[in-house]
Amino acid sequence: MLLGVVKAMRRLELRTPDDVAVAGFDNETWSELVGPGLTVIEQPVGDIGRMAMTLLFDRMKTPKAPARKVMLSGKLIVRGSTAPVTGLVDEPVE
Repeated sequence: MLLGVVKAMRRLELRTPDDVAVAGFDNETWSELVGPGLTVIEQPVGDIGRMAMTLLFDRMKTPKAPARKVMLSGKLIVRGSTAPVTGLVDEPVE
């Protein structure tokens, strides 16, 4: 989907990040090759797979055990498709 957004922006002659900031998930190899490189959250896919198998095997051993919540950390990789936020308003907008 992220690549589709970049292609649509080019058709509409929108500039990244000047007109639209773009960020996505997964650190595909092409994401740093697209100009400008795309900011992404890299997910720990190997850890996700290992944890899924561990939880599955635990469930098979003990079907009535309470559900477990597991959180794995991603990694923010900032590239040229996003820019620092400027001009923030101190007061809420009504």
